[in-house]
Amino acid sequence: MTRGVHMHWQTNFTTKILQRGWNYYQQGRVTKFSQTSRQISALVIGAQNYRVTIFIDGSSISTMVCNCPYARPDRPCKHMAATLYYSEEGAQPPSQTSQSVATERVSMADWNPKLVQSMRQFAQLQHQVLSDHASLTTVLAQIHQPLEAVPNTVASCKWLLKSEVSRMLAQKQDQLAYETLTFVYLTLCEAGIDESELFSMCLHNLETLLAQATTRLQKTVFRWACAASLALEDNNSLSLADWVTYNSFFTTHDFLAQKLVMIDNKLMRLRATMPLAGEMPNYTKNVEMIEWQRLGLTVRKRLRLAPSVVQAFCERYYDDFEVVEYFIRLCCEHAEPERAIAYCRASIARINESAEYRDLLDWYHQLAQIYQQFGTTEQYREALYQAVVVTRALNSRDFFQLRATYQPAEWRQVRQKISVALPRQADLVWSEFMTITVKPYFQELQQRIETATTPEAQTKIVAQLQILIDYHGPTGRDVAFWLRQDWLQRFPERWVLCDALDEWTVQQVLDDDVLS
Repeated sequence: MTRGVHMHWQTNFTTKILQRGWNYYQQGRVTKFSQTSRQISALVIGAQNYRVTIFIDGSSISTMVCNCPYARPDRPCKHMAATLYYSEEGAQPPSQTSQSVATERVSMADWNPKLVQSMRQFAQLQHQVLSDHASLTTVLAQIHQPLEAVPNTVASCKWLLKSEVSRMLAQKQDQLAYETLTFVYLTLCEAGIDESELFSMCLHNLETLLAQATTRLQKTVFRWACAASLALEDNNSLSLADWVTYNSFFTTHDFLAQKLVMIDNKLMRLRATMPLAGEMPNYTKNVEMIEWQRLGLTVRKRLRLAPSVVQAFCERYYDDFEVVEYFIRLCCEHAEPERAIAYCRASIARINESAEYRDLLDWYHQLAQIYQQFGTTEQYREALYQAVVVTRALNSRDFFQLRATYQPAEWRQVRQKISVALPRQADLVWSEFMTITVKPYFQELQQRIETATTPEAQTKIVAQLQILIDYHGPTGRDVAFWLRQDWLQRFPERWVLCDALDEWTVQQVLDDDVLS
């Protein structure tokens, strides 16, 4: 495809996305454009810089790729549309009518009445949509249609915010100010315009409005914000939810309870769109899910709910350790350690076969802390022992906390039990560089440890591990800790060697503040 050749690519896009892509193209957001007979690529400036690549097969598009959160193989985005508009000579807007082109060029005197008409239609529809639904799960898409007709979108929104809204607020025209601000906010969202300053102005003016509005209008603003948070996509939804969650005007029990309805509804929708096990992870979705979880956690804290009330939420999101720590702390504050213990053990059972050892170690560490505060010494020891054996964590905090609960003679027996219980660690994988630099010293230490039968010889060999770290940095440290575990498992009866290895490891942890 060369510039000037049309492939009827617009049929791949919805009208809404085409309009947003056209706005981006008109605003000059397509940069670093290049095109060959087989490929189109560009960098499109949005909330971030997004890379678009479009592959051409003959006279048609075969594949389109963009690294924005919205784009999927079956869902082309506005950045792709903007790039394709740029690739055309004499590109026409989505409507491709002389009337719509003229609308973009009319003067303020001409588009002002059109803007007022659009606002009035929007206000009527929004009032009807919000009042006809009892729940906060209102889908505001029903009022999006008239927003596409707003002429000179950016100029209109700037004029309304910087000129008209201030006047309305000063004259106590609160209802009109509310309708104007919500109109501007949704218009910017619908057009896909990344104008953070304008969004911030909307929310700031809504704060001013709330300070002087009646209770009834405050409730209307709250209801609109919750409904819009559920209906909108991407960052606009999260930003509005964050504003609602932390807003000082919505702090009564009734407001907080309704916030939970909104947040939990959004979380349910997000979970339904998350990749299944075995599919490619969507890190953008993961981050969005965590942000909404944190909002839900914040509201629950403010409601001061009992552990029994928040347990289902915390069990559902046990992979977020901010949620975990909150629930365990809440159980302890309410003197319900049994609930916290059951929570930890259930989570350990869920992730025992699939999780990284680091995740399991965190859970066992939480369990040990509960037993340390509410249980017996034996229960505390058992939790630490399981943490070390199940997660193979000989270099962990839990290993040394377990050691601290025993006298030296007792500890030697426990350490021997741990060495027997642990499976043999995997052999080291040697790169070409490691084979030349580290492996000769490694082999020498392995030979020397076999014949080091006296306490003095064993202590000296342990001291040699430091040379690996001093001369070979992180690689040497990995090899040294591999040797430490290997020797603990091969020579558990050599008390002096094992004691020296423990002391050496403790010093490494203290010096580096690193726990493997």
